[in-house]
Amino acid sequence: MVFIPSMLIVLRELKNTVKEMPEMMPPVAQLLMLYHLETRIIDGLTASEIAELTGLAYPTINVALRMYTSYCPIFL
Repeated sequence: MVFIPSMLIVLRELKNTVKEMPEMMPPVAQLLMLYHLETRIIDGLTASEIAELTGLAYPTINVALRMYTSYCPIFL
């Protein structure tokens, strides 16, 4: 690790940030799938619009959408 104080830079190796997807679909991703199938098609909606429709926080929906698309790429 190298620290350059005049430039406020810390140089170090990056950690492996690849996250493995769990085998089971998380509850929020299940909610999105059921909402899509039973209530309203969410195809083409932004994460903000889905968060507003479901009443959940934007970061929660954003993570759920990433998991949802990895399990169900057909729907989005």
